[in-house]
Amino acid sequence: MDKQTGNAGGLSAHIDREVYDAELDRMVPFRPKSVRDDSRTMLNRECIASAKKIGRTQAIWNRLKEEGFSSESPDKKKKKDNANTDKKTRKLKKDAVIALCFVCSSDEDTMKQIEAEGRLDEWIDATVDWFRQEFGEKNVVSAVLHMDETSPHLHVTIVPITHEPPKPRKEKPKFGEDGKPLRKYETDEDGNIILDEKGRAIVKKRAYKKQKVTARLAARDICNPKAMERWQTDYAKVLAPFGLHRGIVGSKQKRVPPAEWNLKHVNGELMAVEKEVEQAKADLKKWGSILIDEKALEYPGLTKMKSNDGRTFEQLLTEAINDIITAINTPVDGMFTTQKQWRNQKVKEVKAIVTNLQTELFGNNGIDYAHKKAITAFGKDLYKEAKAVIAHTIKENEQLKTKVTELEKKISDLLDDYKLVKKQNTELNTRVTQLKAESQNYKESWELEKLAWHEDGSPVMEESGGRWLRKTRQLTNKEYQKWLKEQFENKRKELVEEKMAHQREREEEWRERQTHKRHMKEIKEMVLAMFSLNFRKVVQIIIDHWKADLKEFAHDAMEEIKRIVFGDESTTKGRELYVSDAFVWAKVFTGLEEDDSWKPDYAKLEPLREDAMRIADGTWESYRIELAWKEKRGELFDSAVAAIVEMGNNSYQKHLDQEQADAIEDFISFDGGERGELCNEIWNVAQYSIQSQWRNITHDALMELRTGELYGQSYGNGQGI
Repeated sequence: MDKQTGNAGGLSAHIDREVYDAELDRMVPFRPKSVRDDSRTMLNRECIASAKKIGRTQAIWNRLKEEGFSSESPDKKKKKDNANTDKKTRKLKKDAVIALCFVCSSDEDTMKQIEAEGRLDEWIDATVDWFRQEFGEKNVVSAVLHMDETSPHLHVTIVPITHEPPKPRKEKPKFGEDGKPLRKYETDEDGNIILDEKGRAIVKKRAYKKQKVTARLAARDICNPKAMERWQTDYAKVLAPFGLHRGIVGSKQKRVPPAEWNLKHVNGELMAVEKEVEQAKADLKKWGSILIDEKALEYPGLTKMKSNDGRTFEQLLTEAINDIITAINTPVDGMFTTQKQWRNQKVKEVKAIVTNLQTELFGNNGIDYAHKKAITAFGKDLYKEAKAVIAHTIKENEQLKTKVTELEKKISDLLDDYKLVKKQNTELNTRVTQLKAESQNYKESWELEKLAWHEDGSPVMEESGGRWLRKTRQLTNKEYQKWLKEQFENKRKELVEEKMAHQREREEEWRERQTHKRHMKEIKEMVLAMFSLNFRKVVQIIIDHWKADLKEFAHDAMEEIKRIVFGDESTTKGRELYVSDAFVWAKVFTGLEEDDSWKPDYAKLEPLREDAMRIADGTWESYRIELAWKEKRGELFDSAVAAIVEMGNNSYQKHLDQEQADAIEDFISFDGGERGELCNEIWNVAQYSIQSQWRNITHDALMELRTGELYGQSYGNGQGI
């Protein structure tokens, strides 16, 4: 069940298989991605007679209007419709739940069996009857059957209208700091709040003007956990004759990911896309085989050459081109986000392959100048061919961008033409009005009014006839307006056609991207199956901390990694290799996830790797203790410096007071080092924050603490120790 507010464009588009196009100002067909067989779309139908003619959305609003609900306030609606003042209406809130949309179905095999037995209509009638008994016959406004998806299913739409008063709202009383209740609750004669056995009180309703419309939308009252659980049970009883039964009460079963299903569940669309991908790879291999033949003929002097290990020129060339094809087809770990970066990476890989091929052709024994020149020219030629293939993948995107730019420019030009025509019409009407007022001859004024004029006042003329019989005449305003309208309509149709073509291209690109994401997910699942459960846990912990942008592992995560690594590996070297491999595969899996909401930053993974290595070599606890000691020492050192600076910048203070001396002594005691060196360390930092005329006095006061003899002795004047 889904709750619908307003027109619910996405939900209505899925159920009705059409969506509103603002450009065309009409409803156009819509194909959801859940459709599996387009040939069965014609079998979809509305099963309630009253909604067949007007549609599901209008049926919802007709039911609301029948009970007096409106999207506008009563006063505005009366002025707008010039309606009877006695008409009772009630305005709906913008976020009001106006419909409950249920999906009724079962597993694919069972639903297909019911269809094969010819009992689908009986199943629909039993379902609709149950909804009418449960929610009221008038409230069931639509029941749309879908036959073109994986399983036949029914979309039942309910308008949750009731005439019963709302249930009293109960909650535990809340009080402010002054002890007064934050809300008004029902009280007894003595003014005490009345509580039930659960300690809840009834919240008093606010005083509203009495509504003329007694009906109300009660989705909140209808949709409660107990009622929903009862629906499942009662609906299953009605459908028992069809071999359907209720699911497990309170089951924790979750949806199985599509990648875990057998290949027979993969839809035809995915198979078609995979076929296109394979065809593209075959075309690339075909290009490679043709290129091998061409280069062998183009450089005959190289065909007899061999490498140091005895491979022929054709063998070396075949291996190089196969390596180039593999490099082009291999993703780049998802770390490059622009076309330029992707192209540069692939060109770099191709250049390395070509350079390696040239090196193997040159050999160690040396060759004559003619062959050396031919090898160099051949390498450049092969490099250019590979760059052309790489550029081909980028060229299509650039062409699409060019089309979008041209379309936007045409729209802008069309708007400019429209504004110009509108301006001309306005000025033309002004001119005609002036001529009519000034002219004494109404006939001549009438003739002028019918004629069309340019902005500069010249007449709009039309030429006709051949070269020797050319005739000209002035167009009337009506003819001119008709001509302009035809031109405008032609341009508009052209732009609409271009927009539809562009929309189809974008939808195709989106489907290809979704297919690619599914491929990446399937690859990740297959790779995960190769590793142990413990290794996958370690990799997942690394990815979770990486995504959370943490530089250190949490204590629980550290204990889990330590348990797994020390349990699987007995040596320090083995544990370090285990951790290193886990970080390598963490990078690989994040590249396969295709997560648009998060882009991996590989630099942020290094602190986590260092922290994991400390776990592997057993220094994690000591490192954390040492780090905590340094942090505590830093805090005490800053307090000591602040204390001596405070004393030095106070012109009335000649010695350290008790609090300042305690701060310095806390640092010295915590560090445990030689007192003189620690005092010098404090002074080296603090002296630059003290005014020059007070530095000597401040330095002497600090040096009194070097021996520790004066600590704790206070002077009678209370100014220091």
